[in-house]
Amino acid sequence: MGLDELLRVLREEAAHEARSIEEEAVREAARVVADARARAESLREAALAREAEAGAARVRAARDAAGRALERALLGEERRQLDALRSEAVSRLPRAVSAADVERFVAELVREAGTVEAVLIVDPGSTAAARRALAGLPLRAEPKILEAAAPRGGVELVTGALVLDDTVAARLERAWPQVEPELAGILFSGG
Repeated sequence: MGLDELLRVLREEAAHEARSIEEEAVREAARVVADARARAESLREAALAREAEAGAARVRAARDAAGRALERALLGEERRQLDALRSEAVSRLPRAVSAADVERFVAELVREAGTVEAVLIVDPGSTAAARRALAGLPLRAEPKILEAAAPRGGVELVTGALVLDDTVAARLERAWPQVEPELAGILFSGG
């Protein structure tokens, strides 16, 4: 084999080796690119999952906040309606007090206060009913009866510094803590 032939074989050998190295480099580059794409896709999916989770958490938090705000608004409206109902009852109840109610209220107050000197304050026009109630009670001293300037729906018994208020407004005030939950149940829960 001559020098020319040896050079040609070496060139072919070198060209073949270069092609092999180039093909290997292309395959390695493709593998590196594929790995990089897979890693990038994995990172992108993880980021999207985190963002989706964070978005869902924000939606839940917003929904919860809106629910609490709605609940507060509903409770506020229920409170407003109960207060309006109470005010309406206080304004209407005095007109609903009958002579029989006055007699019963007077008897209750005098029994509670005992036989002490007192002033009984009644609504205008209720003096006769108060006297009827007092007539049936064992008293040492009959209370002085005064009529209030305006109807209040009930009676008051004043003895010294003690004032026993038995008007319907005072009765409602005393009963309201027990009555209000029941009214709220009836009005706001369909009960």
